[in-house]
Amino acid sequence: MQLPKNWRIKKLSEIGIIFNGNSINEQVKKEKYLGLKEGFSFVATKDVDFKTHTIDYDNGVKIPFSEKVFKVAHKNSVLICSEGGNAGKKIAFNTEDICFGNKLLAIETWKDIEPKFVYYWYLTWDFFKNFKSQMNGIIGGISIKNFKNLEIPVPPLPTQHLIVSEIEKQFSRLDDGLSSLLKIRQNLKSYRGSILKSAIEGRLTEEWRKEQKNIEPASILLARILEERKRKFLSENPGKKYKEPEELEKNNIWFDVPYWWQWVNLWQITWSVKDGPHYSPKYVDEGIPFITWGNVRQTWVDFVNCKFISQELHEELNRRCKSRKWDILYTKWGTTGIARVNTYDLDFSVWVHVAVLKLIESANPFYIQYILNSSYCYSQSQKFTHWVWNQDLWLTRMIKINFPLPPLTEQQKIVEEVEYRLSIVDELEQTIEVGIKKAENLKQAVLKKAFSGELINS
Repeated sequence: MQLPKNWRIKKLSEIGIIFNGNSINEQVKKEKYLGLKEGFSFVATKDVDFKTHTIDYDNGVKIPFSEKVFKVAHKNSVLICSEGGNAGKKIAFNTEDICFGNKLLAIETWKDIEPKFVYYWYLTWDFFKNFKSQMNGIIGGISIKNFKNLEIPVPPLPTQHLIVSEIEKQFSRLDDGLSSLLKIRQNLKSYRGSILKSAIEGRLTEEWRKEQKNIEPASILLARILEERKRKFLSENPGKKYKEPEELEKNNIWFDVPYWWQWVNLWQITWSVKDGPHYSPKYVDEGIPFITWGNVRQTWVDFVNCKFISQELHEELNRRCKSRKWDILYTKWGTTGIARVNTYDLDFSVWVHVAVLKLIESANPFYIQYILNSSYCYSQSQKFTHWVWNQDLWLTRMIKINFPLPPLTEQQKIVEEVEYRLSIVDELEQTIEVGIKKAENLKQAVLKKAFSGELINS
């Protein structure tokens, strides 16, 4: 890239002081610093939003001004995440004196460097590409030494001020349109939730029910399900003792449902609930997909960004837990309470983070998927997710999740209605995402011109 004559390429170490923060033991943080009213706000990686590049200063953690051991990043410094999955992505311009976490790096620039000029350089794709090239695969981040050696194009200070002003003027125009798109996207997300809420409360098929005659009530369906459950378990587990499912905990029922529906729990409609191995397996470069919680989404399973295990290990793990087509994958660690039907003609194994729910045939798997992803069932999953060493939705707790079960024909009708409405939402979201991506590309075009000296006459 050809720069104007009065620009210089400098290392980050030449434009300011760079340092990382302090780590705090979670227990110490809760006992000593949580809830203090006076002191420096403590900013951890989680307090930096990688989309909006803003900082949550009001997280309830304050470091007393007298605590000299903590490093302070002063107002007008720039923060960047240096370690983990968001390394190089979580970036923010700091507007007050703070203490900060050890996975963040701060730069306080010299007087001849405009700090916002550095902040906007951090946001460029060129910077991120260089950042990634210096990351260490072992620690999943970048060392301070490597970070200091990254380069930045620097014009004279007056030109920096002009460039920052022009960037912010053009970004302001783009943000007006982007704000509208983001608001529509959020509304569509809320509408998704309302569709599932209408489904679980019976409102989605209210008109359909009025036209039906001689529908088998779900109480009879449940009796058949329980018989089928026992028969299926004994045929798949010869010699094992069958255990009747526990009855519904009725104090968890929050709303009325149509009279021919039946309240059930997850235990009653599954004949097997298992998870993957409780240890980290040996991975291979190519082999059988090994699915964890981060690969399971409400609308798909990510087989691209996953790890792989050998065929031999896959066969060994299958003896404990094998997911077949039409089983439900249900996340029980990390982001818990996400359900997805296995619709794939593909062999894969799951880790302990994912439960495999094997349903009775008289329960429509897609109805169960949508209901488990509804706010009603999701809130139960979060109540049952406990903290031991990690957030975990244990198998013995998830099977207590309850929900209404309609007759089988109505389950199918609900699935059809949900999928029709969600397909419209999907199309709208794709249009919105194209607009958001276009706005992001336009911002990068502005930054590219800014740091090549083409945005203003320097």
